[in-house]
Amino acid sequence: PRAALLRALVQLHAIGALDDGGRLTALGSRIATLPVEPRLGAALAAAAELGCLEELATIAAMLSGEDPFVRTPSSGNERDGWSRARARLAETQAGADLDAGEADHFVLLHLYQDFALTQPSATGAWASKWSVHLRAMHAARDVRAQLLALLTRAGLGGPNRAQRTEPFGVGRAERARGAADAVAGAAVPLGR
Repeated sequence: PRAALLRALVQLHAIGALDDGGRLTALGSRIATLPVEPRLGAALAAAAELGCLEELATIAAMLSGEDPFVRTPSSGNERDGWSRARARLAETQAGADLDAGEADHFVLLHLYQDFALTQPSATGAWASKWSVHLRAMHAARDVRAQLLALLTRAGLGGPNRAQRTEPFGVGRAERARGAADAVAGAAVPLGR
């Protein structure tokens, strides 16, 4: 128990939530109000500063639930859905050069954004095209909305934030991944 507490304090200091005296910092106070792991809270705070909060909140929401991809009975391979989605993404986005860890996050982000743009009456066909569980997508949508509301209350998001003018693309996706990596430091990277 003592060693675990010490590791937790070291991690909180490493992400900037505690100062050298062990006191809560301004960042620590903001992320303490969020019902997420401290590293993810710090990543979300960094994303707010980098102008990619919505992207990282989307990735966090997609990672918080079940794997959205349907496992095909013929292969039994749980990565089939990921492989198909990554191939489809490579055809439509500039995501082909991302490494495997980044590509998973980029796939989730693109998948959610495509889902969000789909008319409600067409989600069944959309789910078949992408081989995903609609239940997982609806859950991610709900988690994302809750997370963005909490981030606004914590002073990290909402209408007071500067409006983004850059369209979604590799640049904003890369900044979202960079925000997550910036606080990962001494801990395990964010991801599946």
